[in-house]
Amino acid sequence: MTDLTLHTIEDYQKLIDQSIRHLGGYWRTLSGLARVTEELGELAELLLTEEKDPDTVGGELADVFIISTCLANQFATDLTKEYAELGLPALINELDLSGEVGSASFHFLQLSQTAWQCSSYH
Repeated sequence: MTDLTLHTIEDYQKLIDQSIRHLGGYWRTLSGLARVTEELGELAELLLTEEKDPDTVGGELADVFIISTCLANQFATDLTKEYAELGLPALINELDLSGEVGSASFHFLQLSQTAWQCSSYH
């Protein structure tokens, strides 16, 4: 598997693509839908509890990020373009401009970092 430096959303897409191909390839469409639905259900269950453990929630968010990126790759979706349309930058280090805990950019950066830790196969 090629080593990638993770600076852009495209880099994450490539890393996840390489990892999935290394593990045997993508799922059938219905299986992908079932996987993302399962991960969203697990996240929902955690978010509905009184005591929310940030590490556990982060892990589930990373799962959702990875599975949804797999689906994007499977259907040739350019996430950089999609994020740009939402007003998010393509460079990872530009995502957290506010530095405020609780901001969308802060959580997205945290999610990206957690997803990288969970998906590194090198």
